[in-house]
Amino acid sequence: MQFLSIQDNYIKLRHLHPILDFHSRQWQQNSGNKQYVHIVNSIKQYVHIFNGTAVISLLQPAPETYNLFDDIILISNGQIVYQGSREQVLEFFESMGFKCPKRKGVADFLQEVTSRKDQEEYWAQKDEPYNFVTAKEFAEAFQSFHVG
Repeated sequence: MQFLSIQDNYIKLRHLHPILDFHSRQWQQNSGNKQYVHIVNSIKQYVHIFNGTAVISLLQPAPETYNLFDDIILISNGQIVYQGSREQVLEFFESMGFKCPKRKGVADFLQEVTSRKDQEEYWAQKDEPYNFVTAKEFAEAFQSFHVG
């Protein structure tokens, strides 16, 4: 049995055995990228050993940290824009006409492709006019995507 609670930026993942207890502000203020990788990797190992699930919220993690995740839940403006395998997230956005540049981190791309300010720079269908795609439109398209 496990549960995840979030109260006042205090995240607790509890299991019948040890307690993993992290304060998100400490992560942000005191943790460098190597520590993020170590913490996320430890949580991943814990979850696999105990056959559990962890939900971790990170804003634009470094590629080394992002690559440790099995699945992604991307929420924008209250809409679940994507929920599924990390390996297929770029395929979904490419099906919508957007491409992540080779030198861009995927987490950065995911943050920006849903933004009105940044979205157009990722529009890959240059022969078609660009129109802003809202979070709601992404969410609706995801429902018919082969993962959704």
